[in-house]
Amino acid sequence: ADLCKMEVTDSPNSNPEKELGANKKIIGNYLLQQWMPYWNSSSPYLVQKTPTLDVNFLESVKVMPTFHLIVVRHPMTSNSFGVTRAAWVWLDAWTHTLEMLADGKIEWFAVVTYESLVQYQDRVVEELMEVIENGRAKYGHLRQTRQLHLHSGVTQNDDPDSSTLSYLVPKERSIELWLKCLDNERCRSLLDDLTSSVFPYFGYTSVDDVLIEKDDEEVEVDLGEEGGGDDFEESSDEDHGDDKRNAKNRRRKLFLDLSSSPGPVGVAKEFGHVLFSSEGAMLEKFRANKSGGNDIDEEFVAHNYLGDLLPTELLQRMRGLMKKHAY
Repeated sequence: ADLCKMEVTDSPNSNPEKELGANKKIIGNYLLQQWMPYWNSSSPYLVQKTPTLDVNFLESVKVMPTFHLIVVRHPMTSNSFGVTRAAWVWLDAWTHTLEMLADGKIEWFAVVTYESLVQYQDRVVEELMEVIENGRAKYGHLRQTRQLHLHSGVTQNDDPDSSTLSYLVPKERSIELWLKCLDNERCRSLLDDLTSSVFPYFGYTSVDDVLIEKDDEEVEVDLGEEGGGDDFEESSDEDHGDDKRNAKNRRRKLFLDLSSSPGPVGVAKEFGHVLFSSEGAMLEKFRANKSGGNDIDEEFVAHNYLGDLLPTELLQRMRGLMKKHAY
């Protein structure tokens, strides 16, 4: 209640900007007092999970260096909104959030997709640690007191197993709402526009669910008219003598062009990285060092915004769809 009563005084001698700044610091300290009992205060990092739209608020009231890890997910696969308008809610929320990042309102941040964390966890986490360590010196002026270590997860390489990929499969309720969206002309039109003009910037691609669920079997897939991506490699009779190669081929994901129809959604291999961040220059150097001094991979030439500030054309497209599909 005390936070709601804070106002900027309206008098000839008042300094609204100064008072507003002071109020924000008070709010920030109140939040720390409320959250501190749930933290280990001796830890060098205090972690708090919060809804996306709180990013600007938490940035404005911060009383210590604050890093924002922002996770985005395809709107229809999880549909945490629980409504058929999930695509529009996603567009509205993420246009607002990405505009804040583009306008420089958030000082220290990284944007990753949920799907990349599932498929390429170690690679993404390694880059996130670099963003955090760089920001410690750049924004916090903090002396390095403790090194962050990467604890290897289930995705040591570019071929995660089926148990990992199961996290990409939509729940029954999400599929039900997805189908309802496709039955609604306005909802379907928006979803088609997002699929063709916005989702590609996030690297989204459809994943064949048959290969996810039948990891222990030889699976024959009929691509029909969809066509396959470059990441699929069929096993031949000559491969059957090599058990290791066969096992790998059976686990391979079959990536299709992204579809508006219900099904598992992942990201293409080149998007298994930090998507956008405030530390783009550092990430570029880090990736160059990782490549052993060789030229940056072709994936970063084709998608030169990866790890850096988001491209202006992405926001232009999102704003355009907001106007076109306004509810």
